[in-house]
Amino acid sequence: MKRLLVFILLIFTLSLSALDFQQIDNLIENKQQAEAKQLLDNALDLNDPDPAIVWRIGWVYYEYAVKTSDKDERISQCDQGIAFLKKYYNMSNGIDSEKAKVRYWFAVLSSKRAETIGIFESLGNIPNLMKYCQEALELDPDYGEPYFLMAMIYKEVPFGQYGDKWEMGSHFSKAFQYEPETLYILVDGAYGFYKRNWDVNKKKDNNKKRKKTDGTPENLTDREYAKQVLQKAIALYESQSNHTIADQEKYQEAKSLLKKL
Repeated sequence: MKRLLVFILLIFTLSLSALDFQQIDNLIENKQQAEAKQLLDNALDLNDPDPAIVWRIGWVYYEYAVKTSDKDERISQCDQGIAFLKKYYNMSNGIDSEKAKVRYWFAVLSSKRAETIGIFESLGNIPNLMKYCQEALELDPDYGEPYFLMAMIYKEVPFGQYGDKWEMGSHFSKAFQYEPETLYILVDGAYGFYKRNWDVNKKKDNNKKRKKTDGTPENLTDREYAKQVLQKAIALYESQSNHTIADQEKYQEAKSLLKKL
C-alpha cells in the first residue's frame, strides 16, 4: 500500500511538472501572456531549472514589453526579463539548443530596451548585443534567430556605428538558411531587402569589396529577391492551418508589402 501511494505521488508530481510547450507557445503567440506566465512560473523548479521553461518566461516579458505603449512600462518589462534571464545566462543543465535560446532572449530584451531608450543613447551597448548573439551561436551554431537579431541591428543602427547594409544582408541570408519556415523572419527579412533596395551592380560591387557574397542571388535586385521571399512566406502561411494571431499579422504584412513590388 505504501509503495502504491509513493508511485501515485510520483505520477502526480510528474504530471504537474510536464508542460505542453506547444500549448504554451500558442498562448504566447495568441496574446495570452498572463496564462502562459502562470503555467511557466508554476512549472519552474528553482533547484533544477529547465532552460526550455526559462527562455519562454523571457519571451513572455518581451511580449509584455511590446504590448504596452507606455515607455516606462516597456523599459520596466525589459528590465524584469533581463534580470530574470541573467541568473540563467550561463546555466549548466539542459541541452545546448535550449540554453542558446536563454541567451538569445536575453539579447532580444536588451535590444528592445536599447530601442526604447533610443538608438543613439544606446550605441555603447551595441557590442554587447552582438556578443550575446554570438554566445548563443556558440551553443547552437544552426540557430537562425540570433542571425536575424544581428541583421536587424545592422539594419537599424546608423552606418559607422555598427550599421552595415551588407552585413544586414549576410545575416538575413543565414537566418533564412537556418529558419526557412519561420514566418516573421521571412517577412521582416524581406522588408529589410525592400528598404536596402540595391540593384544588381551595387550588390556585385559590395560583394567584390568584401571578397564574398552576402548570400543573396547576385542576378536579382533586392526588391526582386524580397518579392521571392514574400511569396514563399505567403505560400507557407496558406499551406498551414490553426494560425496564431502573430502569424496572421505577419501574413497581412507580407501581402501588403508584396503589393508594393
